[in-house]
Amino acid sequence: MHDRLQTLPLRLLALPFLFLAFCAGLVAQDDDSANYILTPGDIIAVQVFGQEDLETVQEISNKGSINLGLIGAIQVDRMTVGDAEEKIRQAYMDQQFLRNPQVIIGVREYSPKIVSVLGQVNSPGSVKFDKDANTMPLARVISLVGGFRGIAKKDAIRVVRKDSSGKEHTIEVDMSDIGRNTRGQSEDVGFMVLPDDVIYVPERIF
Repeated sequence: MHDRLQTLPLRLLALPFLFLAFCAGLVAQDDDSANYILTPGDIIAVQVFGQEDLETVQEISNKGSINLGLIGAIQVDRMTVGDAEEKIRQAYMDQQFLRNPQVIIGVREYSPKIVSVLGQVNSPGSVKFDKDANTMPLARVISLVGGFRGIAKKDAIRVVRKDSSGKEHTIEVDMSDIGRNTRGQSEDVGFMVLPDDVIYVPERIF
């Protein structure tokens, strides 16, 4: 038996250790960034355990997709890293290329994410998100553009947001309680904006 083990290729003997290392990478991915939401412009690395020819590094296209070996285009825009990994895994199984693949996605470079602020604020313009962030409190956005002007209508802020199909929706947000005692604040004070939102602060009519 000992002699038979000695004749096994070193690559086969190393497979269990490689698999354990790969699984450790999966756990680290879950802990660190599995909940990050992928967006066009992100550069991601896709690995499939034991399938080196399927490994790839790609930028997510403007349409929100990447192209993978054997299965072609896969839509990953607005999906978490964990959900995208599962979608790719399922695609390889559904198309009967792989039986039970282990897929890991790593974000190599984050796309720049901004919101635009127009209207009655002191410094209208764009605000950048932290590189690995998917949301930002509207209150913080307002502070980063210098706060409201005196004539701002704080209880009727309009946030224009596109859904995954590109259709625009307008959300009206009441920020008139910003800066007040938390007991009496409107729930809207905690409103979170998303990348590419357009925020408009109207003028108050006296």
